[in-house]
Amino acid sequence: YTTLQAAINDAVNGDTLYIEPSTTAYSITSPLTKRIVFIGDGYQKGTNANLINPLSFSLNESTITGNFTIDNGAQNSAFIGMRLNG
Repeated sequence: YTTLQAAINDAVNGDTLYIEPSTTAYSITSPLTKRIVFIGDGYQKGTNANLINPLSFSLNESTITGNFTIDNGAQNSAFIGMRLNG
């Protein structure tokens, strides 16, 4: 997907989206109305810190910026290993 919002639009309840690190922050432009698990690169750094060379990608962060709304239907969504700047 070229945007995080496009991936969210195509996702269904219970999907997991892996957010790659980027020098450009991602944004969510519509209210979140589905249960989605967002996993950023920080998950790999924390959980797998004891592995030898656990990261095969850039050390930039997975960041979502701006304000967004979590509405009915998005209960139990999770943001793991990423930065939220709003």
